Amino acid sequence: VINGGHIYTILSEKRSAEAMPKQALDLWKAVFGEHSLSAVEFDRLLQTGTWTTFRKGTVLQEEGRPSNSLFLIAKGGADVYHKGELLHSLHEHQFIGDMGLSSGIIIDGPVLGVAHVETNMQTTCLVWRRQQLSELMENNPTIASAIRAAVSEDVVRKHSKPQLVPEAQGEHVQHLCEMWRERYSS
Repeated sequence: VINGGHIYTILSEKRSAEAMPKQALDLWKAVFGEHSLSAVEFDRLLQTGTWTTFRKGTVLQEEGRPSNSLFLIAKGGADVYHKGELLHSLHEHQFIGDMGLSSGIIIDGPVLGVAHVETNMQTTCLVWRRQQLSELMENNPTIASAIRAAVSEDVVRKHSKPQLVPEAQGEHVQHLCEMWRERYSS
């Protein structure tokens, strides 16, 4: 009876993963595909989060204010401001609110935003509450490893090749460097 129940659970999870919508499959392949995250595990990650579409101008993170969510842009984009200055833009497959995750620190409560992040067009994100994501990561090392790897890859991409806005050339680039040093110096 126990084995039958376990087999049923495995088959149910597999069917659910195979029925993922195209948007979810694209996100899995683009962000987590190279990090040994199976479709079943990605489906668990999906079920922990919520798909949310934000209007242009929606604030996703406020500089210096607590944020309790992790966002992964599936479609659209956002602008990043530091100390009131537009520094760079984020686009599909980039994270917002990922403080601590790249270094393996699981923070299940709110973290202070290091920048003001605002959507620059209608934007669809996969959004996780830190508490729920923390519990999932604690209970599933493979998912935890894939999230850390994907976030780390995104941090490196943001730091080495930021999508600078024209106004952020020259002296404003210094603010960007200061922001990333402030965020990841510990």
